[in-house]
Amino acid sequence: MKQKQKIWVWFVLVSFLLSTFVSPFCNNTAKAATVSGYANEGVAFYVKNASSSDFSAVYRLYKSTTTEHIYTQDETEKTTALAAGYVLDPPTSTDGIAFYAHKENIIAGTENIVAGTASIVADTAPQTDSLIADEGLVPVYRLYNSSTNSRFYTASTDDKTDAIDNLSFVIDPSTSTDGIAFYAYPTTLEAAAINSKNLVPVYQFHNPTTGDYIYTTSENEKTILLTEASTPPTTNLGPEISVGLWNNTKSSLNDTPYKIKGSKNYNIKDAAGNILASVPAGTTTRVASYTVTTTQIIKDDGGGGGGGGGKKKKKKKKKKKEKSTKKSSKKTGGQVLGASTVKGGTKKKTTKKTVKKKKKKSAFMDLLIPTAYADDQIITTNTEYLKIYGSAFSGEKQLGVQELYFDAVDGNNTDMIFDVYRPGSDYNAKFDQYRDKMKIKYTDDDNIWMINILPMEHYIWGMGEMSGTGPMEHSKVMTTIFRTYGYWYSQYATKYMPWGFRIRSDSGSQIYRGYDWEMGVPSQGIAAHPNIRTAAEETWGKVVTYQNDIALTPYSSWTDGRTRSFEERWGGNDYPWCQSVADPYGKHPTLGTDALVSAGNHMVGLSAHGSLNLAGSGSKYDNILKYYFTGTNGHRIELTSEYNR
Repeated sequence: MKQKQKIWVWFVLVSFLLSTFVSPFCNNTAKAATVSGYANEGVAFYVKNASSSDFSAVYRLYKSTTTEHIYTQDETEKTTALAAGYVLDPPTSTDGIAFYAHKENIIAGTENIVAGTASIVADTAPQTDSLIADEGLVPVYRLYNSSTNSRFYTASTDDKTDAIDNLSFVIDPSTSTDGIAFYAYPTTLEAAAINSKNLVPVYQFHNPTTGDYIYTTSENEKTILLTEASTPPTTNLGPEISVGLWNNTKSSLNDTPYKIKGSKNYNIKDAAGNILASVPAGTTTRVASYTVTTTQIIKDDGGGGGGGGGKKKKKKKKKKKEKSTKKSSKKTGGQVLGASTVKGGTKKKTTKKTVKKKKKKSAFMDLLIPTAYADDQIITTNTEYLKIYGSAFSGEKQLGVQELYFDAVDGNNTDMIFDVYRPGSDYNAKFDQYRDKMKIKYTDDDNIWMINILPMEHYIWGMGEMSGTGPMEHSKVMTTIFRTYGYWYSQYATKYMPWGFRIRSDSGSQIYRGYDWEMGVPSQGIAAHPNIRTAAEETWGKVVTYQNDIALTPYSSWTDGRTRSFEERWGGNDYPWCQSVADPYGKHPTLGTDALVSAGNHMVGLSAHGSLNLAGSGSKYDNILKYYFTGTNGHRIELTSEYNR
């Protein structure tokens, strides 16, 4: 059979297998609800994300006219709600299934059953649902508030009591008298049990304006709701920025792995937001890499055309049934027909070798198993993936991913502190704590990056460009410049995107030292720097703009008595707000121009010592900025609030 025909048959066969056995597990086409105004109230309970004989679907329905959600396992209630104007509200599936929970199954006995006027003596006692106790399940209560048409679901008896006593809720009359909607797993469950039972958290969101509650297991929907709501609800900390802290080679990482632990329970996720593991607070996760080796057969089709690239030999006349022999040249070509995967190897490289000519198979077997010709080539490729291990896991977990995300289980990252360890670094002994979220990414140049993801204001609190011990107006100048630079990078920069972040933490971008610099570590001789946060809060959301665009604001420590325009120093007129101005305030007392330049002072834009001296003389931060960034043709810089508290 010709080689192209084999490829076509293989394509059809693989497509059939994928559609039959894989597609049912890959239905992610539904969109998450995007309703603004919801605040994350943490994890309500844990559930299964797949059905079984003991766990059935909980449907989510929504009525837009009353902004009201209902979660039910009852098919009759679902049908009634649909007839009353509700629609299936699919967080993860088009059939409206929110998650899977247990429905209590009690087999009634014959005790005290009355028939007519005669009482029937009990033959059997009622049988309780043993799964509830065996699995440690707890009831999830459904409460109703008629004034807001809202339903509140809780696995906490304290929250249930508080809602009834203080928030005008009652047991939902559409449930049983005890108000139990279904059974789920409590939030007090240990991380090891969560992992072993393959549970997922149900996040609770509340809209204080409408009173509505949303319960979701969808990480995608949670992200959308958090983005559209304030984080925390009363404070806007600005857009997120991803900061590349440091990187290590795979060999050094495997010798001494990254270590990471959170100040509260944290999830480990893949890039799609799927939870790979949940880890208790204070428990260390170690991260290293491993290699997967993939081999591919590059087929020589046995002829001069069709990708084999070989030369045809002259045909020799033989019997009618005999086929002419062909010999391919040594040029590379052909088609990829098969692949196999094995673990092992340490180097990421590609190797080639030829395989010996095999005995001709039958036509049918040749269809299923490609024939290896004499000049076929085997290409071997090594790919690196990340693995985790530690006391929270039973053995090593090879994850098959190249980037990992670490965030809070309760969904609120604003009070999360991660402690991270960098192999072979004295610097890391001093600065190893960071706010909010972390990310580890393997890149194609055999480096693994540690990345901090946090909102803009938290980023500024950890700025290492100053100590904040000078006049407050100077600190406000510097935090505004730092925010402007970071804000521009968070929105537009792509230089470091192949490595998984927007901006570096060192002088290659601007210096960021994180939570340790903000709060201080006395044992390491690091003082706290509270004035930086104070200055950031007094300039909250302010960035420098020029004609309604973000204006990057370069600065250096000293000048020789005047600043330089951007065009004078670097050429081009892309930064018209960076013009040369007289700078007696920032003139170095002893060093000349060449010495200053050699020391790293480009003298474009702001002079830091000039700002310090002007602030010490009583100048306000906005006037200092407008002095050093002047603009042209009557245009001036502005201080624009990109977001408010």
